[in-house]
Amino acid sequence: MTSSSFNFFIFDNSHGIQTKLSGKGFDKALELSKYNNPENHVYIGNSEKRDVLPAKKRGIQTILVGNEKSHIADTTINNIGEIEDLFIIKSY
Repeated sequence: MTSSSFNFFIFDNSHGIQTKLSGKGFDKALELSKYNNPENHVYIGNSEKRDVLPAKKRGIQTILVGNEKSHIADTTINNIGEIEDLFIIKSY
């Protein structure tokens, strides 16, 4: 999997946004995306409170990374190395 598998990335503090808890970062990601439906997005984070909850409130799919259990995240994985298995992209 390469970065070309995705249309764009936004990292915390991108575009002058200082906090995820306010939800402004998620709103900005949806604004910048060419995909109107929030369900066409995925947010990967390591905190249910700071990452999963604000993303889910906007309808964004979520992946929680780490040992924390979640009944809110769409998917949980133990470490970031497992991400590639979730996004298997086949070329024909």
